[in-house]
This record gives sequence, structure tokens and C-alpha cells, in this order.
Amino acid sequence: MEGFTCCVDDLSSGPSGPLEERIDYFFLPPANQDHSRAVSCEQVLNQPFRVDSDWQWASDHVGLLTAIALAQ
Repeated sequence: MEGFTCCVDDLSSGPSGPLEERIDYFFLPPANQDHSRAVSCEQVLNQPFRVDSDWQWASDHVGLLTAIALAQ
């Protein structure tokens, strides 16, 4: 997955794209040691939501939602 995941300095800022860094990652063991694999990965909570007439971010980082196929 590509894209920035950090950092929202002002949690009440609007959706104008304050993300400037990639510091959040998801790691799995190397393929030759384990057959687990990432099936999908996407950003979640990557936009602020409206609170009355203002904006609110859920966190100063964007969440990563990853589906994993586990080895059997």
C-alpha cells in the first residue's frame, strides 16, 4: 500500500491533506519462513469527520486495515 500515514498536527484541521510522512507499516515474516501473507491493506480513518461546523480527525495517524491469510 502506498501513501502517507502521518502526522496530523492539528486534529481539528480540515481535509486538505496534512499527511506528510510514512511512518506506519505492517510487517510479516519472510515468505520462506512462513506462508502467511497480506491479502489486502488499506488506509482507514484517513479523512476528518464533521462535528457541528468543525472538523475532527480520529488520530494524528491514519489507520492501516490489513487482512492476513494465515499459514495452516
